[in-house]
Amino acid sequence: MSEDLRVTSEERTYLRDLARRYLQYAHLPVMAERTELWYAHNELKGSRPMVVFESGGAQGEMMPKPHCTSPLARGIEFGLQCAITEYEMLGDDKVISPEFRVGWQIHMREFDMDLTAHHAADAQGRTFGFAMDYPVKDLAKDLPKLKYSTYHADRPATLANKAAVEEVIGDLMPAVLTNWSIC
Repeated sequence: MSEDLRVTSEERTYLRDLARRYLQYAHLPVMAERTELWYAHNELKGSRPMVVFESGGAQGEMMPKPHCTSPLARGIEFGLQCAITEYEMLGDDKVISPEFRVGWQIHMREFDMDLTAHHAADAQGRTFGFAMDYPVKDLAKDLPKLKYSTYHADRPATLANKAAVEEVIGDLMPAVLTNWSIC
């Protein structure tokens, strides 16, 4: 097993406790109510506007300090803790589903170009924002530089990651593959 997919026994115990807490929220009646509201909303039959707070830029301030240090454990902890924290702090209409989502590992090369990002840090040194160096500065002149974008899903790495998650919390909740990429 890859070193990145190992979890210590202490991390495993902590993650399983966190997963049980997550599942308590997932099974609350309000989650079934929200699910029905979302179905009605998507069918243009909603009784009220649905509210979702996008917490990406504030997660560093909202989330408790991570307990886990290994890469896999940190990923599981973040997935569980993010939903728990948002439910406890925000009260928006997000649904906590009784499954753990594992993202496909997708690599992309946009327009067959090397794009460079410059990242900024906040006061605690965490990455917060970025700016891109775009190779297209003058559309008329630079448009011919653009080629087809290429995408590659790393199936073996994705399935190994899913199996590792299942080893830690799979008996408590299913691990399901999901696509978080922009394509």
